[in-house]
Amino acid sequence: MKTHHALFVLPALCLTAQAPDPAAKIDGSTPLETLTALATAGRADAQFVLGLRHHEGAGMPVNEAEAASWWRKGAEQKHSACQYNLGVLILNGRGVAKDEKAGVALVRAAAEQAYHPAEKSLGQLYEFGDGGLGKDLVEAVRWYRKAAEGGDADAQYRVGWAYQQGKGGLPKDASEAVVWFRRSAQQGFPTALLNLGLHHEEGLGTAKNASMAFDCFSKAAEKGLASAQQKVGYCYATGTGTSQDLVRAEYWWKKAAAQGDQVSRNNLEQLKAMKAAKARR
Repeated sequence: MKTHHALFVLPALCLTAQAPDPAAKIDGSTPLETLTALATAGRADAQFVLGLRHHEGAGMPVNEAEAASWWRKGAEQKHSACQYNLGVLILNGRGVAKDEKAGVALVRAAAEQAYHPAEKSLGQLYEFGDGGLGKDLVEAVRWYRKAAEGGDADAQYRVGWAYQQGKGGLPKDASEAVVWFRRSAQQGFPTALLNLGLHHEEGLGTAKNASMAFDCFSKAAEKGLASAQQKVGYCYATGTGTSQDLVRAEYWWKKAAAQGDQVSRNNLEQLKAMKAAKARR
């Protein structure tokens, strides 16, 4: 199954894991003046949040160079989220000079502290051979599993895919694939929902259940996944796992076709021909 993934996504605020002073908790509502004072005084968690505000332009103009400056200060104190975010900026040459070796080193340092976004991103670097690293699917899956065990939905999907395909040094195991797809699907990850539905549809590694397949496809379709929208249209058109409803089938095929799904476009043409033939009778 062909999938596309953004290589790096800066994490959401991670504020509780490394707060050195519970009496002066940092959160999204901390006034800028207070935050700046704490960051200047050396609070790594404050440096992380201040960098995030500069990066996102929260109450100030977007300034990635300033974000990098604050994250560097936190990274020097081994704050994992600062290490990771700075590494991402350096890898992409955003706000700082591009340096793949230095960027990967920072991402790795964060991953070695079990910072799950970094574990997943390091896996992606190995999977696609980016950041100056050679392609190594075994190493990629090793890091994906660490992030997956930490609860990262995308990484859970990727481990499931590795079992599904027998890649990355893992055996081909449909049952184990279902375990990981289900964990990811429970967090609403669209591609995992689609794959879990496909396993239920075919009875691979789990009981064959058209109703459960339809439910998985529907949840993924609602999240905008075109291939899932095509499957929902098919289920309605054929009455598989749900009541037959050509109006709903057309609705979902149109949504998928608008995103470029060729199967849905073909189905819409066939449906149009059927309607035309019926009108001539």
